[in-house]
Amino acid sequence: MDLLARKGFNEGALARARSLYEVTAITSFLVVRNTPTYELTERYHLSAMVERRKDARFMGEEDPFADAPGLEDAMRAAWGDEVFRPYGWARTGIPGAEPGSRVTFRDVEEAAVMESLRHAYLTMNHAIHSGALSVTARSDRAHPFFNPIGGEVKHASAAWVAGATSCFFFFLNQLAIREIASLVDPDAALMLGHLDELCESAQDYFGSYYQSHGDAE
Repeated sequence: MDLLARKGFNEGALARARSLYEVTAITSFLVVRNTPTYELTERYHLSAMVERRKDARFMGEEDPFADAPGLEDAMRAAWGDEVFRPYGWARTGIPGAEPGSRVTFRDVEEAAVMESLRHAYLTMNHAIHSGALSVTARSDRAHPFFNPIGGEVKHASAAWVAGATSCFFFFLNQLAIREIASLVDPDAALMLGHLDELCESAQDYFGSYYQSHGDAE
């Protein structure tokens, strides 16, 4: 993200920051909603096999479950067919989820208490999806060429991406501190405290820069 932003590829940086947000949301969801015996973590871990199966079918490769005899049957016996559906692994962590209902990333966000950061996620969506906003963002009427190609450094845009990224890392670091303190030695969590200070300083700096210069772009 840093390299993309420095070279003027702000949409590339936004796309990577959006991926980091998704990692943050899933991590928060697992931390907030998981309970011993940590079944939710197991469901999430094994959902990778389901994703690999989809990729394998698309690529014409062998089903990954073929290398793990009995695993698919064991998953169905333990959790039913829902674990093979999109975000089906997350159902047990979604408050009030009805059996058979569709689970979405939005459900995971809400259960992960990520509401305060959702505006950033929505802002970054145009860097991924080819909607009207995406087309507009790639057009520049002030440029000699209506659709400029290549990198063009926009400092305020880069500051927004950097500030959002710092916020996501701060959130992830808080989760790490919480888990280390609960699972190992609380004093060990102090080692991560300095990262909080760095993230907060970065948020303040880039946030102030964007507030001061954002309108100019």
